[in-house]
Amino acid sequence: MKPITEPSQGRENSYLGWSSNQLFRRPPASSGGCNEGSWHYVGDPGEPAYEGDWQDNLSFTRFRTVCDETEIEISATGTSGTVIFTLPTGYAPSISIYAIVGDGSSTGSHNVVVYSDGTVNSL
Repeated sequence: MKPITEPSQGRENSYLGWSSNQLFRRPPASSGGCNEGSWHYVGDPGEPAYEGDWQDNLSFTRFRTVCDETEIEISATGTSGTVIFTLPTGYAPSISIYAIVGDGSSTGSHNVVVYSDGTVNSL
């Protein structure tokens, strides 16, 4: 099992997000006059659960919308090639999005796909 993390120094660069079918990596969005949604924490009551053997890795996995863009932060450990969790309706991209994210080491990376059905997979 290999942890997927995209946190580091103060979490400034820890966000992956998309608007419709466009992926971006940038610091957290400021509300700038638009609706900033609340964070939803995977595994919390009433929120999506981790699937399979996935679990928190020193931190948490969360998602929200800001200005009609979905942001996701993953800090979890589990088996590569399996579903981490599934986003609820309204948060999934319109097309599947592939991203390479840091794995918590100084040199490693890990592949993640967010499918249009909302499943978030580790590859």
